[in-house]
Amino acid sequence: MIAIYAAIVSTALLFWEIISWWLGQARIEVQVYKAVVAGIPNDKPKICIQAINHGDKDITLCLFALKHKDKGFIVFEENISKLEARNFHAVYREEEYLHDALNPYVAIVRDATGRKYTSKPTKID
Repeated sequence: MIAIYAAIVSTALLFWEIISWWLGQARIEVQVYKAVVAGIPNDKPKICIQAINHGDKDITLCLFALKHKDKGFIVFEENISKLEARNFHAVYREEEYLHDALNPYVAIVRDATGRKYTSKPTKID
């Protein structure tokens, strides 16, 4: 009877450890959209790449870029920024950076470990 109880408890603890590990990872959601940014002197619409950390650990971001299927990459930011757990970081660029608004763009964010996070293909119009 004790062995059955021990097996149930140890299995439950193992399951809890797996869930804790899974939820503790950096889970980054990347979005790209057009926005008018309050507080910036030029009130033209800007392209925004936003990285949202849904995880419980801080992460260091190294690259924000926009990728067009034919035109290549537009690098928004290459400096290092710390993205805290349960927080977001956004970068903005003028709309003139777009080559072709009719085709979808993919926003790419890379962290310090080299892991790449991408948005869904989005038409920015």
